[in-house]
Amino acid sequence: MKARLLALLALATAAPLHAADPDADLAAALARRDVAAVARAIERGADVNGKTPDGRTALMVAAGAGDAALVRGLLEAGAAVNTTNGRGGTALMYASVRGDLDTVTALLEKGAEVDARASNGWTALMIASASGYADLAAVLVDAGANVDAADIYGWTPLMRAIHEGRTEVVRLLVKRARPTLEARDEADATALHHAAVVGSLESARLLLERGADRGARDRAGRTPAMAAAEAGHGALAELLECKGREEC
Repeated sequence: MKARLLALLALATAAPLHAADPDADLAAALARRDVAAVARAIERGADVNGKTPDGRTALMVAAGAGDAALVRGLLEAGAAVNTTNGRGGTALMYASVRGDLDTVTALLEKGAEVDARASNGWTALMIASASGYADLAAVLVDAGANVDAADIYGWTPLMRAIHEGRTEVVRLLVKRARPTLEARDEADATALHHAAVVGSLESARLLLERGADRGARDRAGRTPAMAAAEAGHGALAELLECKGREEC
C-alpha cells in the first residue's frame, strides 16, 4: 500500500476490525461513512473500488468527508476517479458539495471528469454555483468546465447561482467564464428572467452590462421587466424597462 495511505492508517484511532472478510468490513465502513475504517479495510486487502448497493465507493466517502489526504492515498492505491454511484454522482461531485478545493484539485490532477453529470443533469460546477462557492467555481472553470451545461430542467449554472442569490458566483461566471446569456430553460426563461423573478438588481446589472436581452420573452410571453413587475420588484422592473444607456 502506498506510503500516504499507510500513514493515515497509523493515525487511525478507532478500534481495529476483526471480521475475516475485508470486503465486508469495507462495505460496512462505507455504509457508516467511517473514513478511518475504510482505510483500515483497504489496508487489509479490500477492493479499493468496492461499492455499496447504491454505488458509493471509498473514494466518494473520503471526498465527501473532506479528507484530501485519504483521497490522495486511495487514488495512489488504484481507486477509479470517475466511478459513478447509482445516481451518476462522482467523487468530484462529493468534494464539490463541501466546497473542498484541496480534494477537488487532487481529483482533477488524477483525471476527474470535470463535466460529469448526475442523473439530474448537475455537474460539479452546478453544485459550486448553487452553493455559492466562487473559488471552487473558478477552479472548475479553469479546468475546462462547460459553463453552459444545463440540468434536466434546462437551468444553467448561471441561472442556478442567480436563483440561489449567489452574487459572487454570478459575477465570476459573467465576467470570467462568459456563459451564453440567452440560454433558455424549460420555460424559455433566460438568466435575466431568473434575476427578475428573484428581484436581484445586482445580478440583473451584471447581465445587462454584458448585453443580456431585455426584450427576450419566456413561454408565457413575459419579458424580464414584466416578470419583475409580476413578482413585485418595482425598482428592478423599472431598470429592465429603460431603453437607452442614459435613461438607465
